[in-house]
Amino acid sequence: MPSKTLFGNTSIPLNGKDLCDELLMADEVKEEPLKVQVLDKIGALVTAAFGLIAALAWNGAIIAIFKEIFGEAESIGPMLIYAIIVTIIAVILTIIVARAITNAKKKA
Repeated sequence: MPSKTLFGNTSIPLNGKDLCDELLMADEVKEEPLKVQVLDKIGALVTAAFGLIAALAWNGAIIAIFKEIFGEAESIGPMLIYAIIVTIIAVILTIIVARAITNAKKKA
């Protein structure tokens, strides 16, 4: 009779010592060298900074478009419409990016 396994297609038998050893190894975290961690964080910060710059550029462009369409962009109606549209776009793009990341992780 084949032994039961804990994780589907893996060959981890459900018995005492082997199971404990395997679970302990699964909890171990591979620590990266400090240089790699620093470069990773710098890369994340630079990416965030350019994202902020791009967001501010788009903000200015969209406000200019609203001024053309509605006149003064400082009036409450157009600003609410602007906020709603930007929020909807942000939610849709966040969902698209999250799905793309999930699909990429499944394929990897």
